[in-house]
Amino acid sequence: MKHLISLFLAFSFFVGSLSAQNLIKPFKKGEVLPDSIKKRVLSFSSATPEEIAEIFVVALNKRDTTALLNISLSPKEFKQWFWPDNESSDPKYNIPTESAWELHFLNSAKGMLKALSSHGGEKLTFEGLRMKGKPDEYRTFKLHLYPEVIARDEKGNQVIIKQIVAIIEMNKRFKILNYTEKR
Repeated sequence: MKHLISLFLAFSFFVGSLSAQNLIKPFKKGEVLPDSIKKRVLSFSSATPEEIAEIFVVALNKRDTTALLNISLSPKEFKQWFWPDNESSDPKYNIPTESAWELHFLNSAKGMLKALSSHGGEKLTFEGLRMKGKPDEYRTFKLHLYPEVIARDEKGNQVIIKQIVAIIEMNKRFKILNYTEKR
């Protein structure tokens, strides 16, 4: 556990050293999106939400924190692609990009630790993904909120994993937005 906390602190320090200056500004509503936005590809993303959920289960089985971090939104993706198009980035809320990232990352790290403590090292078999309702649509991405990962343990019992807040869909690629400890 101490190793994981050290890993998160080191990653937070690295992320904190990234400049929040000169990030992409939000586009005005109704504005035609440039090709550069249409060609964005999320790193370590998948072609389907089920595929990213299966990678999540495999990473839990292996207790692979690197894979769990990789399949969730990176600092660059959050700061340059997600945050500028998020309603909370509106200047009237006065939430700096760096502060939003730090809060996002710390909450996600807690959720990842909860998933690892609850299911890490188990020999789970991925069975499916349950999506609730239609995704929330933004100009440059969609959010599939509160997905439930369905797996089966070695004894044949069904396991429902709820530590994912949302799966982000951008240009027909899928990645975990973040993890939560609250579900």
